[in-house]
Amino acid sequence: MKLLSIPVLAVVGTSPKQGKFNLQLHIRRKFLEDGYRIEQLGSEPNSLLFGMDVMYSNGYGAKINLDFKNEIMYLNEQSWANSIDKEILIVGTQSQTIPYGYGNIDFYNFGQLSILCATNPDSFILCVNPSDDINYISRTINYLESVHEGDVICIVIFPFEKNYNYNVEGDISI
Repeated sequence: MKLLSIPVLAVVGTSPKQGKFNLQLHIRRKFLEDGYRIEQLGSEPNSLLFGMDVMYSNGYGAKINLDFKNEIMYLNEQSWANSIDKEILIVGTQSQTIPYGYGNIDFYNFGQLSILCATNPDSFILCVNPSDDINYISRTINYLESVHEGDVICIVIFPFEKNYNYNVEGDISI
């Protein structure tokens, strides 16, 4: 693996539909307005349409034919190759940085882990919900800061309540 020579900012979250991708686009716009040369890795299928350098759609239902090690190596190589003349890398992950529970293998978030291991972020913006349990938020912060060595520099609270049914996507109540 190649270490990136530019700062890496990661936008992560505790659940789906928190506006993480919109936040990444806003951060991108602000950096570009300020004249920064940025690289961006997005995990949404439409990432390239918004000018991001790398799209790695690894969310729910994604069909990725790489084992975990090769996924990390691929993402690292893509990030390194695109960072040569850039000043910062912004990465985004899918939801649930750490699992809510451990009773099902599908609860484990290998896609998020592969992006974070490949890019080794220096800092994190953590998106949370008003209804998230404080212990879950604390565990997420502890995980990010211990496994990936970066610092959680900001917590963004999604402004709407979400109704969940057994930890799957729910409706947003306004």
